[in-house]
Amino acid sequence: MGKLLFIFLFTVSSIAIAGEGRRIVTINKILSFSGARPAQTASQNVIRVYVNQAEWTGAPSCRNDAADLQASDQHTLSLLMMAWATGKEIEIGVEENLKPIDTVCQISFIIIK
Repeated sequence: MGKLLFIFLFTVSSIAIAGEGRRIVTINKILSFSGARPAQTASQNVIRVYVNQAEWTGAPSCRNDAADLQASDQHTLSLLMMAWATGKEIEIGVEENLKPIDTVCQISFIIIK
């Protein structure tokens, strides 16, 4: 019983520390950084998605007007582009602990409404 309680508390505390934020967004523009960018190596192969400015629920330290996506995350990028092109409502989730560049958090999921 004690081990089970410890595992449960550890899992809950890990989730709380993870800092996953989310909100419904309007995409304003998308910027793709090159795979070879020696002056700013942290931004290599990153796609920046600029959105309407508002706080990310659950991730207050994330920049309010942008989120980053790894270029290798092709399935998420495809859905994001399709939703943007068709005007679908999109909910984006970001990871507060993953910030490829500065205070911009990394996209962890999208939901097309």
